[in-house]
Amino acid sequence: MKMTATPEPTLTNKASPFFSMGFRPFFLLGSLWAAIAVPLWVATYLLGPAEIPFETGIAWHAHEMIFGYGAAIIAGFLLTAVPNWTGRPPIAGAMLAGLVALWVAGRIALISKLGPPWFGASVDAAFLICFAALIWREVIAGKSTRNLKVAGAVSVLAAANVGFHIAQNGQPLMPQTVLHIGMAVILILIILIGGRGTPNFTHATG
Repeated sequence: MKMTATPEPTLTNKASPFFSMGFRPFFLLGSLWAAIAVPLWVATYLLGPAEIPFETGIAWHAHEMIFGYGAAIIAGFLLTAVPNWTGRPPIAGAMLAGLVALWVAGRIALISKLGPPWFGASVDAAFLICFAALIWREVIAGKSTRNLKVAGAVSVLAAANVGFHIAQNGQPLMPQTVLHIGMAVILILIILIGGRGTPNFTHATG
C-alpha cells in the first residue's frame, strides 16, 4: 500500500503543537485515563460502591475501557491516518481541541453522574457521534471510497455506545450485547488497518 505524506498543518495550528495532530492529545489522555480508571474500578471492587464517591462499578469500567479509552485511541490513530488516506489537511487546532474537550466532558459526566441519567449519557454519546460524522466527511470529501468501511465501523461503534446507555438506563443488568458489539468493532478496525499497515513494515527488500 502506497502511503502519501500527511499534509502540513497550517501556521495557526503550528502555534499549538499539542493540537496539531490527533494522536498527540488522544493517545496521551486515553493512556492517562486507563491508568486512572482501572485502579478506580479495583478500589470499588475491593471496598464496595458505597465507599467510592463516584460511579465506578463494573458496567462503568467495561464502558470506559471500550468506549472511553478504546475510542480515544481509535480517534488518535484515525485522525492521524485519515489525512494520509485522503490527501486532506489533518483535523487540528480549535476543531481538534473541541473534539478532545467533548471526550473529556463525557468522562467527567459519567463518573460524576451530573444531572439526570440522560445528561451524562448524552454528553458521552456526543463524542463518538461527532467523531463518526467527521470521519465520514473526510473520507467522502477525499473520495477515499476504500475507507468507507472504516467510517462505517466507527458509526457502528457510536451506535453501540448509544445502545449501551439505552440499555443501562432501561434495565439493571449490564448490557453485555452492546459491549460485545463495541469489542467486535475494535477488533475489526485492528484487522482492517493492521492488514494494510503490517505489510509496509514486514516487506523484505532485496
